[in-house]
Amino acid sequence: MTALVALVAEVAGWLLGAPNRTESFAWFRVQAHLGLAGLAAALIVGLAFAAWRIRRVPPAWPGALLLHGLFLDVPQAQPDVVTWFTLAQHVARAPFATLLGWPALVWTGEESRFHKPFPGVPTVYGAAFRLLGESTFVMDLVLTAWAVALPLAVTWAARGIGPRGPRTERTARLAGWLVVGLPLLQAQSGWLLADLPLCACVAVAWGALLRVRGRRGLATAALACLPAVVTKVSGAAFVLGPALALALPLPAFLGVVGVGTAVAFGLRPPRVHAAPFYFATTLGLALHLRTAAWIVALPTLLRRDRLGRLVLGAVVTLPQLVAWSPIEHAPRYALPVALALSIATARASPAVARFLVGSGLVLLIGGYRPILRHNQALNLQEATRTLVAQGVDAIEVRADAPGTTFPPAALAALVDLYAPVPVRTGAALALAPADKKRHWWEFVVPPPWRAPGAADGLLLCLYAADATRFEAENPGWTKVGTVSRYRSSSVLLPREVVLYTRAR
Repeated sequence: MTALVALVAEVAGWLLGAPNRTESFAWFRVQAHLGLAGLAAALIVGLAFAAWRIRRVPPAWPGALLLHGLFLDVPQAQPDVVTWFTLAQHVARAPFATLLGWPALVWTGEESRFHKPFPGVPTVYGAAFRLLGESTFVMDLVLTAWAVALPLAVTWAARGIGPRGPRTERTARLAGWLVVGLPLLQAQSGWLLADLPLCACVAVAWGALLRVRGRRGLATAALACLPAVVTKVSGAAFVLGPALALALPLPAFLGVVGVGTAVAFGLRPPRVHAAPFYFATTLGLALHLRTAAWIVALPTLLRRDRLGRLVLGAVVTLPQLVAWSPIEHAPRYALPVALALSIATARASPAVARFLVGSGLVLLIGGYRPILRHNQALNLQEATRTLVAQGVDAIEVRADAPGTTFPPAALAALVDLYAPVPVRTGAALALAPADKKRHWWEFVVPPPWRAPGAADGLLLCLYAADATRFEAENPGWTKVGTVSRYRSSSVLLPREVVLYTRAR
């Protein structure tokens, strides 16, 4: 009965989830690409997988490797890539100085009021850039490594929930497949962000914590938890919750969580929103972390075994996530919770787990992936590569964008990601006035290697403007082309990019 309720709720979410506005992957966009035919295909494939009683579940990592090929070289549409890529460049250029001076470099200044990135992910990319060179090929190698590491880590963690045997092994491998088929997670596997690496590191930490017996394994578990802690500010919460749940009696754990939450809310009181805010957040969490997984996995909380404690330790992070996260970010921030739900679903209902894998792959390829390929970030990617093909030695990035607050300093970082030649930050002819709610990108300061300077190529990024004014004031530049593939899928990135060259 639980499985039937879970499947009905899942499909109902597909049909009724249009009000969700989750960041890049708002459900109405997913639904628009899929259409009713795509949703029907997801249902049919999911049911076929659910009915497929496979005796030996294969490892998930080869599937992750093949699937990730569909997400290589996607345009970097998430603006946070500006921050992570620039920090990786800092590490590549001066690793010891950057890491030793991290608080002064990253956690001070105007931009730090909005976010405080941790050094884990930039260190990995920066080390790769330093050893192999800074290129999109090297970035794709590291992204592929993360994509493969995630199902391996989840499979290893799931093996720790019970005694060794065929059932535990099937659960572990099926849990690995569930994260491969989790659309919101896999859709971001081609972006240089911290979320997928965080999930992989959290899964490794959980695997070590599940194997602690008394004092045995404590040192190993502490070391295994460190990567998650240094990857993102929320990593400590996703490690500490399960660690305490596994170590403490249930009443003591609930008491610690209650006191800790009260203290956290006292130190940083959350803003109280109207009811629609919490409804939209809940809807986003349900849809993108899979409604059926919630329904099947949450009864695990009633169990007193290691699996129940793991799920409990993961879901106690939700009050803080809901209280402090914007609606559009909550599902992405809660992705580690989906790992625990995946393990519990694979254990409690293999049929529902197989349904989620099959339907998730259809949703991912037919609904989420087109969003990655059809957005305004492609304008910037194609324009950069086209200008590089003209043989320029350096590229300047300017903007005439009265329709957005995204400045040339942030745009130049995205151009730098694709360009093998130096990139210079140019001026903004116009930008939209700042809202009452300020944004971190308004305070981006270009690093020394992207400071203003001479260039023989120029990208003029337009949003709610045209190139007339620039061309009248700058007759020395020769127009060589325009890229304007997409014009309405982003409120930040340019609707049109005009390419210019001039003699050096």
